[in-house]
Amino acid sequence: MKNMKKTLLSITALIFACAHFFAMGTGAQLNANPKIHSGNDSSFAAGASCTLKTDSIPLYFTFETNYDFYDDTFDIGIGADYWFCNPQIAANWGWFLGAGAFAGAGIEKDGALVNIAPRAVLGTNLTLFDGFLELFVQAAVQPSFQFDVRDSDVNFLMEIPIAFGIRIWD
Repeated sequence: MKNMKKTLLSITALIFACAHFFAMGTGAQLNANPKIHSGNDSSFAAGASCTLKTDSIPLYFTFETNYDFYDDTFDIGIGADYWFCNPQIAANWGWFLGAGAFAGAGIEKDGALVNIAPRAVLGTNLTLFDGFLELFVQAAVQPSFQFDVRDSDVNFLMEIPIAFGIRIWD
């Protein structure tokens, strides 16, 4: 846990250090995450995230917290995506496609879970007020490996996180 805090702090410092080289958008999003576990069980998590996006390098970061209603688990995580394309549909409306990775931890009554996953992202965004405000909706496909720290089990689950939010650009 100590190394995770150091890693998160280092990534955050790097992101803010780069702020002088390109514009950054910061915002918030609401999350909904249906999950299909390897044993055909399913669960559902919901929560909120802080987001960060750069403009000249199309990187998107999310720092999220979710609560899984079926597993009674509190989840925290960090995700990073690279947008391969973000073409315009109309003057201030576009769509995007990207790929990235996610890492998280879940806290249960009797133990903890660690989750890692690659992800593919598809979404749409709308900019308003000369690019000052961005509204977005996105969905991802996230095949995840979940490690149960308590009994060393490894489970596979398919997650389909959906998010919508706002971002303010400096």
